[in-house]
Amino acid sequence: MENERRYHFSKSLFQSSAPFSHIVIAGGLGQVSGIIGQRRDDGALVAPDIGPQVQMMFENLDLVLKEAGDLLP
Repeated sequence: MENERRYHFSKSLFQSSAPFSHIVIAGGLGQVSGIIGQRRDDGALVAPDIGPQVQMMFENLDLVLKEAGDLLP
């Protein structure tokens, strides 16, 4: 179905109490939300500096996209 939305919550990332999906797939597009430079075990930022936070954010994003790969057309 073209307008169907699929929601994916990564079990590998820290589970926030915020009610959002890590990725929502609709119309063949994946939209991510809440992917930040935090540790996967306790949700703390990896460092106070932006460089390590950005690196970790991309690692977390890569993980979510790989997990959701089967959901994408």
